[in-house]
Amino acid sequence: MENNSNAGFGKVSFSKDGRINTNGAVPFVNAQMLVPYGMAVAVPVGENTFMLPVGNTALCMGIVQKPFATPLQAGEIMLYSSGGASIVLKNDGKVLINGREV
Repeated sequence: MENNSNAGFGKVSFSKDGRINTNGAVPFVNAQMLVPYGMAVAVPVGENTFMLPVGNTALCMGIVQKPFATPLQAGEIMLYSSGGASIVLKNDGKVLINGREV
């Protein structure tokens, strides 16, 4: 299906090699993820996304964030995987890997 000019939310129905398909009001096929330089993600099927059509393709602008088991303070950053691994950069300079300070 050709993308139209409607940005919107969708759910990932397929994910491989940095490309995703989403279902939503406007389905997108073979869309690219927009991520910071030096990062790569393989988005799991079922995640909620925000999609932005661009020409004949679309960009996934991000994943709708889920609540964390451990709340973050404003300014803190967490990287995590679906398997439970995590790295947290704390405001006080501490770095936590899987909950343990390093």
